[in-house]
Amino acid sequence: MAHELGFLSANSIAATQLAVRDILATNDQSAQYAMTLSERDAADLLENRRRLLAATGRVEIGGGSVRRLIDRFVDSPYLWQGNYAQTLNELLAVFYAIKNEAQDSLGDDDLLALMKELFDGPCGGSTEYLASVLYLTARSMRGATVEGLDQQDREQVARQEQEEENERMNGGQDTDE
Repeated sequence: MAHELGFLSANSIAATQLAVRDILATNDQSAQYAMTLSERDAADLLENRRRLLAATGRVEIGGGSVRRLIDRFVDSPYLWQGNYAQTLNELLAVFYAIKNEAQDSLGDDDLLALMKELFDGPCGGSTEYLASVLYLTARSMRGATVEGLDQQDREQVARQEQEEENERMNGGQDTDE
């Protein structure tokens, strides 16, 4: 039994190292946009993915969703070196949350395309606003409507829309100064 656990652990480490290398391979493309991920960033993305899958009760074979997300968003005008790794982690959280909320009615590539279109368009690079918009979209795909949302959900969406509007009006500057 101990021998089997050691084998599984060695396989897990090898799989993680392979996944980290796969993510680091995206640096070839992202460097064109002056962004790269460190080995630590790649490992953090994989750990975040593991936590998100556990939290959402999902199972995923391979690490393809992380790579596809990076490939899809690498040219976003709202990403730069200073926010690249953090925003990828946030986008990953949105991806898995919406996969669950939509009850897998959207394929991975379709969801990533929709996320990118909204993120670069009306959401203006805000992962919070993206999550709100996609949450409503997923709810409507399941047959719910905005009217069908409970009061708390409607208030959350209204607050998010107001915050985004205030941010646009202030030119993205912090108003607490």
